[in-house]
Amino acid sequence: MPAISKREAEEFLVIVAGGCLLSANAGFINSSTLLQSGYTVTHVTGALTKASILLRDGNGVDFGFVMLNVLGFIIGSAICATIITKHVFHLSRCYIHVFTLGTLLLVLSYLLFFFFPDRRDYVYCVSVTCGMQNAMTTSYSGNVLRTTHMTGTATDIGIVLGRVLKGRYEDIWKLKLMVPMFISFFLGGLLAAVAFHEFSHNILVVNIALFGGTGLLYVIYLLHAIAKFDLKENTEEDIFSETNPNPGGSFEVTSALDDDKDEQLYPAPPAVGRPSGLQTRPLKLFLDAGAT
Repeated sequence: MPAISKREAEEFLVIVAGGCLLSANAGFINSSTLLQSGYTVTHVTGALTKASILLRDGNGVDFGFVMLNVLGFIIGSAICATIITKHVFHLSRCYIHVFTLGTLLLVLSYLLFFFFPDRRDYVYCVSVTCGMQNAMTTSYSGNVLRTTHMTGTATDIGIVLGRVLKGRYEDIWKLKLMVPMFISFFLGGLLAAVAFHEFSHNILVVNIALFGGTGLLYVIYLLHAIAKFDLKENTEEDIFSETNPNPGGSFEVTSALDDDKDEQLYPAPPAVGRPSGLQTRPLKLFLDAGAT
């Protein structure tokens, strides 16, 4: 088994910790908005189903409310895509911009709820933030992690377990990434349910702390990585671009749903515009090592 460096081990821990914190934040915010407004905001599937029922019942006001939240989620994803342009995880300052903007939107949603408790306008800001978060973690992890809803995660867990039952263990490492996030989402929702009965009017403060705190921890680790591993930060997106061990291509981890091949790691052919920063190959080596 190839040895891995301390930097690669730390990178893995950052990915897991960040994914769990963001999943907990999404679980919390989905539960809190459900309790306050009667609607969920962290995913679109249920919202579209609800909208179709409302339209059939002739409830135009609530139908418009739900569809505007769906639009907000899409807008948030679009905003994130203009900030983060790469499709695999790379340490860079662009994530700081997403965390900052998302935190400001959550602060705005809290102020709207505080000053206009009888209105639901605050939910629109929350929807945009959730769209940003989900798009950020999709780009952040090469389409492996989605932190605002757990349907894909549950499906991938089931696929991995099914393959294990058939004696195929090549994807079992994914459980070390997906199961903690799955549990974190549940715990976030549970925490929101408990907090709602204690201080319902200030419940969004916890979301601000979770999302903003995750961003702050990311900044701290970014500075730590630059100092500890003697990395030269540049003005481009990826601070690791000068240490890329594979300048001709990129490795990335795909979802179990993306293809029916046994290999989830493959060398990408040299191409202009391919991600050239921190690779996910060390991540799999670390997880494989932990399985032995």
